[in-house]
Amino acid sequence: MIFNVLTVIFLLLTIFFVLMNILLSKQNFVGEKCYESEKEDFEIHDNNISHEINSLKNIVENKTLEIQSVTKDYDKYEKEFHVGVRYAERIQRSVIPNLEAFKKVFPKSFVYYCPRDIVSGDFYTVEQLESLSVVVVADCTGHGVPGGFLTMFCITAVRDRLSKYYNSKEINTAEILSKLRSFIIASLAEKNDNDDTFEFSDGMDITLVVFNKARTKINFSLANHNLYVFHDGEIERFKGDRMPVGRHPKQNEDYVMQTCDLKEGDMIYFCSDGIQDQIGGPLEQKFMTKRLQKMLGDIAPLDLSEQYQTALKTITEWKASQEQFDDQTLIGLRI
Repeated sequence: MIFNVLTVIFLLLTIFFVLMNILLSKQNFVGEKCYESEKEDFEIHDNNISHEINSLKNIVENKTLEIQSVTKDYDKYEKEFHVGVRYAERIQRSVIPNLEAFKKVFPKSFVYYCPRDIVSGDFYTVEQLESLSVVVVADCTGHGVPGGFLTMFCITAVRDRLSKYYNSKEINTAEILSKLRSFIIASLAEKNDNDDTFEFSDGMDITLVVFNKARTKINFSLANHNLYVFHDGEIERFKGDRMPVGRHPKQNEDYVMQTCDLKEGDMIYFCSDGIQDQIGGPLEQKFMTKRLQKMLGDIAPLDLSEQYQTALKTITEWKASQEQFDDQTLIGLRI
């Protein structure tokens, strides 16, 4: 009986192992087929990725060549533009008197002239007429190349107008500014309502000062400028008309001619608004007119070389790391 039971168990185990072997064989066969299929799919996928990578490489290489070509063209145009602007600077400088030329008329003087860009929207000139001496400092609309174009136009207009008074014993400075304004308005384009780039105030802010022969008196007119005179130990600010020489809502109003008596040792300062509007200092604020007036009052007793160096140091330290906001001009002369 026991023998029969063992026989049955042995047969059952044999059948079990045979079935397991058959099942494992099938699984291995299926696994091998799946592996081969996955391997084939992976190879196809790998080939597709390689093809895409090669395509992307070609695109990158082509774009790199395009960028190199554009960069080369840009460098060429930038160089040509820079050369052109430098040439424009030479032309502009040729019509603005240097310090030596200025000193021929006013030996005791200094000139601080610092454009924001290579070409300036500021200009100044000094003219010796038969019996009168004239100093002009002007700030044209804009700066850089556009401002530079306007300076050439305006300085030519100023000199042409002054030449008509060569033999005069006295000049009405307000009349000159009015005539310059009429000329500029007539010469510059009319406002185009469809052109948003049009500046309604195209023209210039200006200081026009005429010295008599003995240089004991000045007649002057100021358009959006201030004039500073140091005498008797104090600095005085003369305010100008709040309108430019050019198209403006007040263009039908007359300018005012002011006068001031001078004596030997007095200092006169001419400037555009570039210094007073410069952002800087510990609080990053404008230099402002009050601070400018104080600086001029402080340096006035010094000799001209020290005045220039002190003003330069003060302005430079005020700007510090800030960008220069506008063209800057400061001229000082001693009677």
